[in-house]
Amino acid sequence: MAIQSIVSRYQSALDAQLRQSLPDKSATPELYDLLRYHMGWYDQDLKPANGSGGKRLRPILTLICCEAVGGDYRQALPAAAAVELLHNFSLVHDDIEDRSAMRWSRPTLWKLRNEPIAINAGDAMHVLAYLALFPDEEPKSNSVVAKSVRLLLECCLRLTEGQHLDLDFSRMDHVQLDDYYKMISRKSAGLIGCAMQIGVLIGGGDDALADKYRQLGEHLGKAFQIRDDVLGLWGDEKVTGKSTVDDLIEGKKTLPLLRALNVLPEADVNQIRTLYQGGNLGRAEATQIRSLIDSTDAHEFSSAESRRFFDQAIALLDELRPAEPAGGHLREISEFLIRRTA
Repeated sequence: MAIQSIVSRYQSALDAQLRQSLPDKSATPELYDLLRYHMGWYDQDLKPANGSGGKRLRPILTLICCEAVGGDYRQALPAAAAVELLHNFSLVHDDIEDRSAMRWSRPTLWKLRNEPIAINAGDAMHVLAYLALFPDEEPKSNSVVAKSVRLLLECCLRLTEGQHLDLDFSRMDHVQLDDYYKMISRKSAGLIGCAMQIGVLIGGGDDALADKYRQLGEHLGKAFQIRDDVLGLWGDEKVTGKSTVDDLIEGKKTLPLLRALNVLPEADVNQIRTLYQGGNLGRAEATQIRSLIDSTDAHEFSSAESRRFFDQAIALLDELRPAEPAGGHLREISEFLIRRTA
């Protein structure tokens, strides 16, 4: 089954749940309109539109993992909405911290308005993520929901730890590969793992099984992030919606850059460090760095690392033997993550 067919199976119910998670009436309607803009439902004039708000793969993995252990995916819709809202909270704040002007080929929230407004909107999204777990006005006592809240809180803390490392790396001359893997395990990998873990718990799986699916998700998350690093430098700009030197200008220590710094001659490494130390790295300087990266095996190395984590995920998936059709969906999504072009 093609990835779009899998997404379509859950998309309508997930979208309805997400929309339900944002208040229709409020004393501050523009705040929620800005969140709807970020989610892809409104245009830059804050009017309804059919824009892109991302792939929604994390919440869809929550739903599939619920089915993988014999549950009804509709049980997991509130948790899936919570996962997606938490992810988007992190994106709103990351865009500010990374000075990213565009996301999904549209101005980021802070560019559309300003930084204080975007920070506040992100804060609102953060709270809404947890409220999404309680779609009823009076939450019922439920140990699985309580456990899901704790898992999301722990995941959010790890996200901020990973973002701290990511921001810290931008000012460091040398970053060890182990530190890079520590960073991505707390960001992309951590949230995907948590999304899958919660889905299993809601579907009736025990803690040990849910932890196995978390590990599976973390392998996929690492493969996903490294693939993202590769696309950041060598992807088709018309498809990715961003320049192939944006990551370099933002000072991101991606895996291809770290690999290049480890294998380039000392003179070239010093040249890269000098360019970064000058501050306000421009397109011309970033293009110079890109050329030096291109002269190494950084592309091949990074692609092989992404494949390595993918292979670990597939090996664990084979061991888990999820119920069908969820097992096939997980395999197809895993394949998509490793071969995606955007």
